[in-house]
Amino acid sequence: MTANPASAGYDRIARLLHWSIAGLIVLLYATEYLRSAAARGSDLRTFMLDSHTSIGLLLLGLTLVRIAWRLHAGAPPPLGDSPLLRLAASAGHAALYAVTLFMPIFGYLRLAARDRTASFFGYPLGSVTGKVPWLYDLAHFIHGSFGEYLVMLVVAGHVGAALWHHFILRDDTLKRIR
Repeated sequence: MTANPASAGYDRIARLLHWSIAGLIVLLYATEYLRSAAARGSDLRTFMLDSHTSIGLLLLGLTLVRIAWRLHAGAPPPLGDSPLLRLAASAGHAALYAVTLFMPIFGYLRLAARDRTASFFGYPLGSVTGKVPWLYDLAHFIHGSFGEYLVMLVVAGHVGAALWHHFILRDDTLKRIR
């Protein structure tokens, strides 16, 4: 990964991908909340599950593009000289990439391991596994409450760190991504 010293912030493509992914995460929580609030077997519940699946797969695709773009274009040089802050920032970004990659993968596997067809905006994606009970159990655990709380924790850490940089350190971290 190469740094881009000519710019103090992320380029337009990186910013667009960042905020698109953030918006998709909000939509994923909204569709999951609405799905769980809808009556079992209702059209609304089915629609929310299909929407959640489609948005999750879109998140996976955008995350892959985001990682490829970061490898290609790099990131602006880190602010400050603290090795501990640089390590924390690297770990935080790695955690964000990990949850935005693995949550959609395990969400798909949760359906696939029950031999169910996933829908990507109406396009059917068949199971690549067939019925695999142990894989379903693993995917259900990772994509269930554990993963839900893990994503919230990682995102809260990211937002908290950005606000800490802005209000406590008073550096230009937030300006670099807007």
